[in-house]
Amino acid sequence: METLLAKFNGIEENDKNLVVKAETDKKKAFKRENKKLTEQDEMDGSSLVKHNRYLKFLTTVLGKKCKKCDSLKPPGSHHCSTCGRCIARMDHHCPWVNNCVGFYNQKYFLQFLVYVFLGSMHALIMMILKGWECFEKNCVAFNSTGGIALAFVAGFLAVLFGLFVAIMYFD
Repeated sequence: METLLAKFNGIEENDKNLVVKAETDKKKAFKRENKKLTEQDEMDGSSLVKHNRYLKFLTTVLGKKCKKCDSLKPPGSHHCSTCGRCIARMDHHCPWVNNCVGFYNQKYFLQFLVYVFLGSMHALIMMILKGWECFEKNCVAFNSTGGIALAFVAGFLAVLFGLFVAIMYFD
């Protein structure tokens, strides 16, 4: 009888080992399948859609449409009434560049402001230096009132542009 029980226990232990082995094989196969799925998903770009938690996010993001131009509205975008389109992270519509300043061109707009500031300050400094040199030598440019008035207007415009651009840069 003990031998029969021993055989039974032995079979039961073998069955447990087989069940455990089958479970580990299933886990390994599941990991392999998921690995294949993620590689395949990365290739076609649909890795976000695979997970249910992203579906709600995608439907809220892709579900928004602009009321004015009836296009898909990216998050944080606004509709520009001058351009007639939606701009991602819109800052403002700039009449100098005749375009909206937003996510894709804000860097270039700030570079434009720096270059205009540097150019106007360079023009102001060069006018002051050349004007001072010409004023001491009694040049032809300062013999008439028109030349002096033109120099002051140009200096005023250089200061005006420089200050305006500096204020826009730091705003």
